[in-house]
Amino acid sequence: MAGNEDIRRISIKLKPLSINQAFQGRRFKSKGHRQYEKDIHALVKPCLNPLTGMIVATYSFFIKNDKMTDGDNLVKVLQDILVKLGYIKDDRYIKRYIIEKYHSENEHIEVEFREIK
Repeated sequence: MAGNEDIRRISIKLKPLSINQAFQGRRFKSKGHRQYEKDIHALVKPCLNPLTGMIVATYSFFIKNDKMTDGDNLVKVLQDILVKLGYIKDDRYIKRYIIEKYHSENEHIEVEFREIK
């Protein structure tokens, strides 16, 4: 790792929520979305020093149904919550996404935001 990189790593012991499960119709958060947000807020401490430069975001999803799950559907809801928690200033600063899915009976999420200098 280069000495000038700024990295935030987040480990969330929770099953990811798909964007398809997150909204009722076009505008309203589903009950599942509201619960997922509460659960993440309970498991992840807020970050007081958000990354503000260009970012590489790596999302690793450890899920039971990895072959039938569309990885990019798992990112948006989680990413918006992590922005609210202060890990990055705004998701528009993400220059590169890496989305990984792994089969696991122990469902959880690993996230890394790395600022590009």
